[in-house]
Amino acid sequence: MSSATDSVRLDLLLRRGKWLGYCSCDVPTVTELFNSANDDFFYSVKTNSAHVLQSYLPDQTNISSSHPTHAHLY
Repeated sequence: MSSATDSVRLDLLLRRGKWLGYCSCDVPTVTELFNSANDDFFYSVKTNSAHVLQSYLPDQTNISSSHPTHAHLY
């Protein structure tokens, strides 16, 4: 978890790294990286019945939208 200020600072650092050639120009933004990590984390909790955090997930809800904002339904 990070604040909006932290995300902006990390994005600036990443852009500077791209500009200086320390990383590839096709590296995703910090926000995209955080969203991907969040989706991967919830997928691993949801699909691993032995995961210590699975029992803390609420019951699944049905979303009628065809475009959910996250890969998880919690």
